[in-house]
Amino acid sequence: MRRAFKLLLALWLLCTFPIAALAATIVADPVTGDAVWTKEGSPYVVYYATVPMGSSLTVLPGTVVKIYPGAIFSVSGSLHAGAPDAVEQVIFTSLRDDTAGGDTNEDGAATTPSAGDWRNITVELGGSVTIENAAIRYGGAAAGYDFVCFAYCGFTYFSDSQLFNHGGELNVGTTTFTESAHTHVEQTAGLTHIADSDLIGAALAVRGKGGSLTLSRNYFSSNTAGFNVVRTALYLAGNAFAGTPENEVDPYSTYVSDGRNTVAEGESAILRMGGIAADVARTLPREGFVYVLGGTIASGGSLTIAPGAVMKMHPGGQLLVLGSLTAGDSASPLWTLITSFNDDTVGGDTNADDAATSPAVGDWGNITVATGGVAAFHHTAFRYGGARTNYAYRCDFGLCGYFAVTQSQLLNFGGTLMVDDGRFTSAPTHVDTNGGATTLVDTDFTGTTDGVQNVIAGSLDMEGSSIDDILLGSTGLNVRSGASATVVGNWWGSANGPTHPGNIGGDGAVIDGDASYTPWLSEAPDLEAPVFVQPATTTLRAPIATTPPACTENCNSNVLFLPGLQASRLYEPTPCDEYGCTWRLWEPAGDVLVRELFLTEDGTSTNEGVHTSDVVDEAFGFGPNIYETFIDSMNELRSEGTIEDWAATPYDWRFSPQEILRRGIPLPNGISYLTPTESPYILGQLKRLAASSRTGRVTIVAHSYGGIIAKELLRELGDEEAARFVDRLILVASPQTGTPQAMGGLLHGFDQGIPAGAPLLLHESTARELGENMPSAYYLLPTARYFADVGTPLATFANASPVLTHAYDWYGGFLNSVTEMRDFLLGVEGRIEPAEEDTLTPNVLNAMMLADAGATHATLDAWTPPAGIEVLQIAGWGIDTLAGLSYSQKKRGDTYSWQFEPMLVEDGDGTVVVPSALAMDSAPENITNWWVNLQDYDSLTRTGRSHPDILEVEGVRSIIRNTLTNTGAGLPSYISLTTPPQNDEEKKLRFFLHSPLSLHLYDGEGNHTGISTTTGTIEHGISGAYYREFGEVKYITVSTSLASTTLRLVLDGEASGFFDLKIEEVEGDTVVATTTFVDVPTSTSTLVTMEFTDGTIAGAGALAVDEDGNGTTDFSLAPKEGEVVTLPPPSPTYNFNGFLQPVNDTTYHPEQAPSVFKGGSTIPVKFQIKDGAGTPIQATTTPLWLTPERDFPMSAAIGESTYSLGSTNGNTFRWDATNEQYIYHWSTKGVTAGYWYRVFAKLDDGKTYSVTVGLR
Repeated sequence: MRRAFKLLLALWLLCTFPIAALAATIVADPVTGDAVWTKEGSPYVVYYATVPMGSSLTVLPGTVVKIYPGAIFSVSGSLHAGAPDAVEQVIFTSLRDDTAGGDTNEDGAATTPSAGDWRNITVELGGSVTIENAAIRYGGAAAGYDFVCFAYCGFTYFSDSQLFNHGGELNVGTTTFTESAHTHVEQTAGLTHIADSDLIGAALAVRGKGGSLTLSRNYFSSNTAGFNVVRTALYLAGNAFAGTPENEVDPYSTYVSDGRNTVAEGESAILRMGGIAADVARTLPREGFVYVLGGTIASGGSLTIAPGAVMKMHPGGQLLVLGSLTAGDSASPLWTLITSFNDDTVGGDTNADDAATSPAVGDWGNITVATGGVAAFHHTAFRYGGARTNYAYRCDFGLCGYFAVTQSQLLNFGGTLMVDDGRFTSAPTHVDTNGGATTLVDTDFTGTTDGVQNVIAGSLDMEGSSIDDILLGSTGLNVRSGASATVVGNWWGSANGPTHPGNIGGDGAVIDGDASYTPWLSEAPDLEAPVFVQPATTTLRAPIATTPPACTENCNSNVLFLPGLQASRLYEPTPCDEYGCTWRLWEPAGDVLVRELFLTEDGTSTNEGVHTSDVVDEAFGFGPNIYETFIDSMNELRSEGTIEDWAATPYDWRFSPQEILRRGIPLPNGISYLTPTESPYILGQLKRLAASSRTGRVTIVAHSYGGIIAKELLRELGDEEAARFVDRLILVASPQTGTPQAMGGLLHGFDQGIPAGAPLLLHESTARELGENMPSAYYLLPTARYFADVGTPLATFANASPVLTHAYDWYGGFLNSVTEMRDFLLGVEGRIEPAEEDTLTPNVLNAMMLADAGATHATLDAWTPPAGIEVLQIAGWGIDTLAGLSYSQKKRGDTYSWQFEPMLVEDGDGTVVVPSALAMDSAPENITNWWVNLQDYDSLTRTGRSHPDILEVEGVRSIIRNTLTNTGAGLPSYISLTTPPQNDEEKKLRFFLHSPLSLHLYDGEGNHTGISTTTGTIEHGISGAYYREFGEVKYITVSTSLASTTLRLVLDGEASGFFDLKIEEVEGDTVVATTTFVDVPTSTSTLVTMEFTDGTIAGAGALAVDEDGNGTTDFSLAPKEGEVVTLPPPSPTYNFNGFLQPVNDTTYHPEQAPSVFKGGSTIPVKFQIKDGAGTPIQATTTPLWLTPERDFPMSAAIGESTYSLGSTNGNTFRWDATNEQYIYHWSTKGVTAGYWYRVFAKLDDGKTYSVTVGLR
């Protein structure tokens, strides 16, 4: 059917226009391949033609395209029409338009073109259309359904616009839109950007029904309405409106304006906003629009009205505040005005009746602050409100009920209402409080007919205000029973105070009811009369679409900033409450919330509501600064006019670069990166910034993981497109070829606990579990290029059994290649995945993600920027940075476990080594390298700046600023274009602590490095000292060259167990001496100290251990260079109960007489030792026989038997296992008789026992 339809169409065209058919190019079939339309082939007559997916059409400047009445031109592939600097426009027009391409339909003047002759150019899902320097006219036929045949035949919906984006990407620049029957541009999905164009004479110039819509520097002229958007992300920048009085944004749309939209002099343009939906935050700047508000600010929604803005209310209109409303600023000289729609004195003739109506008391209703709502007005004037109405039933955003409406301009109906420096005139009543808390400060109330204020319920606090010049008989303040009013320090129109039964002689404004009003002001306060500034106007350029004039001042590029890993906050939606409608998942607030960020093995988020909306400025809202100063500096560049615009672009950092770049869907409360879209957010931001940039291009500043994303973005765009949108890429500390830190994090949760020292917000085990299925983490692992550039092992293995035997045998003791690294990460040597809490044993990782990241890096590491893009690589230097892990094993009791220590180099920023940050070859002229000397920087500032907050270093920001402004200033402090000279004689001490103790270092001036004992945050108070944690390893490095005073190491017990402390003495990057203390006992009370007077191990004091924390050193261990120091084994404890028969031991048996043996005989000397339970045991070391000592003469008779035994040789007792005793056969041959002798046994507990025997 489709083929027959096309054949009939071609025959009909030839028969109807025989001459035109010969002169024109008829297009009735799909435009396939890579087609080009030229001026010479013009005019092209289109009848329901398509550019299918996979095909492209280029329309060169000067080409005329005529579209048959009622037809459309559908693009599922790619269409590029015109060129921005071309002399001639591309023209899309009606077949009946003889002014372009001649009398194509050959009817002379029988037919003339008219608006709505043809339908539209449609950008289908996945399609891409770029139109530059063109004219589009006579389209926009009525919307509806027609039977047509494209890829298939059937009924298809047609928009009433000339350009219709149905889910693709539409970019329009320097184009004139005229003669549309209805709308010039409509979008229902996708990404549309219109810049520097004229939209003239339509009922509605632009309609948005979804997707992202950007309007930049356009001229809206003679349209009934300029734009109308519903559930759309709308960005406005520098547009001008003439004869276009109406614009509208629905409550659910994202609305962002640069504050530079203007209106023609003497005209008025309104922007209607029917309320604010939940989770929508909207700011209305002072610009050309008069804002017309009504409806409801939903709970969780917020509206901010800038100083100097003008808001007008419709007759009888009411604004209900369930969320948050802020208007004006007391610190600004500009007054914000809320007035009647009929008030032409500010903002012009908004109701377009040419002064036929004048504003009057009660023109509009009121602003009602309901329960849970918060409204604050500063430097704001109210007039002509207070329409008389009663309770009304209304439904807004799913909330239905009776809401009080009143004859006051402001009504507090249970919320929080604050007016600071307000001015109220021309209303029946100004403020009613019917619940909640109302605060009024420095506010002037004049001109009421029925009274100034009513306090029916709730509370009122008023101070410094004036109630004066009100109609005779009206009440200044009416307080009902049960309400409270504290109105001290106000002017009531008389020095005698208010008229009240409790104030005899008071003749000022009347207070009806109970109120605290004394003391009052005895004279009127000096309250400034408001002066209003008209909305921004401009003298409009001629309505001719031309190339914007060349920039002559501050011709600098806009900036797109891509933050690092974990530097965008992540949220999930929650039921709305007083805290809002989202819950922050990152920054982390506990392991339970972090688990909401977990992904499945294929990298799919387990939580379908995760989204982002902002980057981390100040971590957790109270420090440390991550990007706060950088953000302030970029805002300053924009506000001072150095650049036109910039954007910090948050993203869901859990995903791969490709996923991030193909996702990003704006939501009312943020941006979701969970599913692909035809209009990805980051690309849209890039094109939006390019459109408003004074150079037409963007400088990308990318930190850490953001640099990998930026490189992938440029690679995917291709050299030509990349150079079209981007002029510079500034990579700040980006691990382009990976970092060993990522391996440590994935295997051990290494350095991932938050906060360090007491990871209450995120434990290392949870961080490791999150990383296991997180694609982004795998893109940070060292790549093949990394091993080629760095050349040092990524890990070493001790030949230790049983734990490390397989790893040592498999890898030969070292990880020296990307293949070996991948094998180890996957545990191919036989390692099994450890228990969740076991962070000492290396994890087993995700093979699919490892392969995907490796394949991408193989291409990305080889990417070189096109000649049109300048690249700056900035690397941090001088901080000990992880270069690898040294694995060994540890025995505790009968259990063996993995143990690791970091291998460190100072050629890095604490996370990324310099060769990775400077991975691109700097030989080409468009690539330059920069070093940031963090070591010297910290020696002065003691801020501990490193990889996460390197953009807080002033010199880094200076590089960026100087590059943006093309300023040839000298090198900033601590910045160099070559590697900083490494001082091989610089001396450092490194401390590695494996333990349940905290690690601290103090200098002689009391400065501290380590975890603060008061705030729980890391302190870097000692010059040249840094604190880090690597899993269970706590680490401090200190430059003893910079620390000139005695250093004192302190270990503070946190749990019972044992600790190991390794100390390295380093010169440059060379370890010149070590000592290690192993298996030292500790408890929760233990305090360990060690002093270093000359910065060396040899000159260090002993490790003093106060095990029970009682202030007394229990034992000390002296350091030994190159040795392992352990506690001497404890002395054994034995029970000795005397020597056994035949020897009488009178010490233990005083009732017995000393034994006397025959001289020359052999005497069996026996004894037992027992444990605490009385069981005979062997000594750890065989007891010693000491030479008997002769005592005084004796003459006692022999009392013991004579034994014929073989004598014992040597000086040790023999163990008699049968009788569980020790025996020594003492031969007395040759020993002089007639004397007493003392016989000894020396035990290994240090005790010596003796007994006296006689020889006769």
